[in-house]
Amino acid sequence: MLRSIILFALALYLPLLNSGQELCYEHYPLAPVINILDTGEEVWMTTRGDGVFRFDKTNNTTEQFTNGEAGLNSDYCHDLIYYNGHLLISTDSVVYAFDNGQFVTHLDSIGGAMAISSEGRLIVASGERYTEWDDGTIYYEKDLFELGPEGLQLSCGICDMSSDITIDDEGRVWISHFGFYEFDILRYDGLEWLVFDHQSVGSDVLPIESFDHRNQIFAHDGSIWASSWIGLNKEFNGEWELYHNPGSMNWGIVNSTDTLATYPLALTRDTEGALWIGSISSEWTAEASQLASFIDDEWQVFDGLPDFNGFNCLSPSATDTDILYAGTTAGLTIVDKECLSNSISSLEEPVFELFVDQNNGLLYIDNYDHFSPSEYLLIDMKGEIVNSGPIVSSSLEINIASMNSGQYLIQLTSSHSLSSRTFLKLGE
Repeated sequence: MLRSIILFALALYLPLLNSGQELCYEHYPLAPVINILDTGEEVWMTTRGDGVFRFDKTNNTTEQFTNGEAGLNSDYCHDLIYYNGHLLISTDSVVYAFDNGQFVTHLDSIGGAMAISSEGRLIVASGERYTEWDDGTIYYEKDLFELGPEGLQLSCGICDMSSDITIDDEGRVWISHFGFYEFDILRYDGLEWLVFDHQSVGSDVLPIESFDHRNQIFAHDGSIWASSWIGLNKEFNGEWELYHNPGSMNWGIVNSTDTLATYPLALTRDTEGALWIGSISSEWTAEASQLASFIDDEWQVFDGLPDFNGFNCLSPSATDTDILYAGTTAGLTIVDKECLSNSISSLEEPVFELFVDQNNGLLYIDNYDHFSPSEYLLIDMKGEIVNSGPIVSSSLEINIASMNSGQYLIQLTSSHSLSSRTFLKLGE
């Protein structure tokens, strides 16, 4: 009966949070969007199988460009970039420029992920080939499968791809490279290549394997952030760590009231310097996709998203600092960041202080007088209540010595609100 009451209370509370935040999103149903770019008056989107979409920001309309109708050789498109006054879009084998309503060939026999080097050259990386172009001429090229015996391993030809590129503050090129049973991160400093591989031994090892062609990589504040099917990797000074992985209880993205419970995938930085991460929903835990922002060493996690499976890509608006464009598994979603911040502030749960004494098996709770809770619950990750009791004083001391090791939720409830935090019980 007690658990039913709590679940009922949660059911009443969570829609309030979600309904407030749903007003912060505007969704346009389209095909799954894998890359997105705001060029000022328009937002361009690529798909894998449905060509290219253009969203007119003035009248909020979309237009689709497909194989044969607009000059594209394929509806399977990869990346897009604005370079030297032209919108460029790549397929498997051609880089196109958009000119007077048609796509015309810009570079032939090359396709894949694109970026602009620190010297201003156009970078194009496919699964097997890396090229730098200077005014339509190849400045440098490299066969990626010639990076050494411990480097890349050919998976199945069409399975191999460079899924994303980023340039760090030192001008080094970083590539997230995907093969069906192979996940590598490549670094090129203008002289030498370095391969970070999950199968390696030593400092260049990646923390975890990945099997997702949507892996992204992003340089931010001196670190490299790389998303994968299983979590978020972070590099600093040549060392990689698994920063966030819900499956292994490594909760890197967390604040006082919420945790990113799903797998991070989309990465970008907004015009104010905040890192934004979009996750994909979990088929195993039924967790919904989420957004998270990181600025001034603090995370904020946002729920209540429109109903789709997850984020494939994110892009800041070129004209409005409050807007973030998201390519999702169901189309285009426009995110109002200011609205999100306001809704979180107005609906934020009352917080309290928590300390775990692992040596003596005690959990201390304090500083909750401002919302006068009357009861506490300890809940495991299966949703089972493992401990509960009344709150009759200004602080709590709970014996957790007999509890199994793992992550738990402590929830304080009052007549008008509830507040919860997670904590970790370590084994002896």
